[in-house]
Amino acid sequence: MSLRKEIIRLAHQKPELRKHLLPLIAKTGKVVETYYMEGEYFDNGDEYFENFETKEDMIDTYKQISRYRGHKRQVSPNPKSIKMFVEYEDGEVKEIRKR
Repeated sequence: MSLRKEIIRLAHQKPELRKHLLPLIAKTGKVVETYYMEGEYFDNGDEYFENFETKEDMIDTYKQISRYRGHKRQVSPNPKSIKMFVEYEDGEVKEIRKR
């Protein structure tokens, strides 16, 4: 049995875990391995990279960075460019958004 089917079966058996399990299966039907953002910092050009457990966590962080960038750039991290990705269990990587 595939991991995708096992996740679906477990979500069916344990409804209280659905909100945690179902985001692991992307709209494509593939099992998500991880979400991550990468970018480059304003001040020194170093790379920014951060992993997230859920897409919602990644988007919340993205919004926080975007909101504070215009406010005296007092947020850490403060990358000048951000790209958001999803990596599937089969190794395929898809860019979700970039700024």
